[in-house]
Amino acid sequence: MSEEKKIDDGGNAYPTPSVYSDSRGDYVEIGAPGMTMLDHFAGQALANPYLMKIYMEGNCNPSNADYMASNAAYIYADAMIAARNKRMK
Repeated sequence: MSEEKKIDDGGNAYPTPSVYSDSRGDYVEIGAPGMTMLDHFAGQALANPYLMKIYMEGNCNPSNADYMASNAAYIYADAMIAARNKRMK
């Protein structure tokens, strides 16, 4: 059985509380883990047309532009996670 490499997703971004007390004082479990930092950074990269233009220039054609833009965004996000981890040490 081969070991699967875990992707460092940077943890959760914008998690919501999972437990709170309602008006009767009862604890209610709700919430969501939020998106990962990796997804957040990838979304930020997609919003940067200059970054997308630099990466995609010469690397794609109209038939694979969506895939290439998404891939470029996650390459950028991986680099952001690595830089963030380096700074936090």
